Amino acid sequence: MLSFASSGASQHPSVLKVRRATELARKIAQETGQVIEIEGEIQVDAALDAYVAANKNIKSPVAGRANVLIFPDLNSGNIGFKLVQHIAGANAFGQIVTGLRKPAAEISRGSSAHDVFGAAVVCGVLAIDQNLLFANS
Repeated sequence: MLSFASSGASQHPSVLKVRRATELARKIAQETGQVIEIEGEIQVDAALDAYVAANKNIKSPVAGRANVLIFPDLNSGNIGFKLVQHIAGANAFGQIVTGLRKPAAEISRGSSAHDVFGAAVVCGVLAIDQNLLFANS
């Protein structure tokens, strides 16, 4: 859960929003039996680089090893994913809109067919009823 500050370093309202969202995500994961490590609020460099995380004294199994980045708002997410897509040449599918009854994605007018297909696949996977898929678990 990305922020401009890590581990209680700020009381700014946008940081507090990420902190509350992290607490809620952890609570929901626990209540639904999901085994998942959720870290927040954390800066993107500490989330991706173990050396930076260690220098910032962030002790978390996620620090430096994050494989999913949750941005605090649509502006940040859009800027971040387009930077990675264009600078690194990475596949970037999204924005994936959460909090709705059904999965949805926002597709940029500059998206390629590959981008649209990738976002559709992500939404399709999110649409699967996990209780039906793993009924005997």
